[in-house]
Amino acid sequence: MKQSRILTPREKNHLLKYGSRDLIDKIDDYGEMPVEYITEIAEFGDLVLRVNRDVLIPRVETERLVEICLDEISKLNLAKVIIADVGTGSGAIGLSLLDYLVGQKRQGQLIMSDVSMKALSVAKRNFKKVSKDRNWPDNTNKQVVFLQSDLLANYPSNLSFHLIVANLPYIPNKRIQKLDNSVKDYEPLLALKGGANGDQIIKKLLEQAKNYLKKDGLIILEVDDDSNVLSWPDDYKYDIIKDQFNKQRFVKARLRLK
Repeated sequence: MKQSRILTPREKNHLLKYGSRDLIDKIDDYGEMPVEYITEIAEFGDLVLRVNRDVLIPRVETERLVEICLDEISKLNLAKVIIADVGTGSGAIGLSLLDYLVGQKRQGQLIMSDVSMKALSVAKRNFKKVSKDRNWPDNTNKQVVFLQSDLLANYPSNLSFHLIVANLPYIPNKRIQKLDNSVKDYEPLLALKGGANGDQIIKKLLEQAKNYLKKDGLIILEVDDDSNVLSWPDDYKYDIIKDQFNKQRFVKARLRLK
C-alpha cells in the first residue's frame, strides 16, 4: 500500500539516524506524530535529548533564546552564576546553559523546575544522558536542583538569581485549535496554552520574580509575536528581540531602579 504521509528530508534523516528504515516504511501507522516522539529523541543545538509526550519537542527557534542567555552570562564577571530554568520541560535550555558553564570551567547553580512531575522526570533523565555524553565532571550534579513548582511558588524565599530563563506556554487559547495536527494532537496542551491573550502565565512569573532577582538580575523569555508587552508589570524595563522573520520573539526584562 502506498504511503499517505510524505516525510520531509529532515524527518527521514531523523528516523534513519535515531530509528530505522522500518520506521519509514511504516510511517502511516503513526499518523501525524512528530518523528521526535516516534524515536523519543530530539536534537537541540549540540545536545541529543530524550523526549516523550510529557514534554514539548524543543524547537530550533529556542536555540536563539539560549544564545541570548549565553551572551548575558558571558558578560558576568562572577565566580558563580545562579540560574533558574522555569518550566524546564525536557531540560533543553537549562542543560545547554550548564554545558556552556562546564565548558568554560565556571561554577553555576541551576534550578530546573516544572509544574509537571512527568516533565521533571524527563529533565532528570536528560541531565544524566547529557552529563555522560558530554563527559561532565562527576561533581556537576551538585550544581543542579530539580524542583516541582508552579512557576516560582515552591522556590525557597532566600534564593536570588542572576538569570531567570523561561519558555512558558504563550499561545492564546483560541489559537490552539488552529495549530498543526502534529502539535495540538500530540504535544502536551499544558505546555502550550497561555491563557486568553497568551501571556497570562508570563505575567504571573514576572510578578513572582520581583522577589527572586539579584540587583542586576535579568529575566529572558520566549514569547508570542502578538504579546502586548505594554500590559506587563511596569516594575520592569523590557527589551524586545526579534526573530529571523522580524517578529517579536524574545524579551529581556530587568527591574527598574528605584
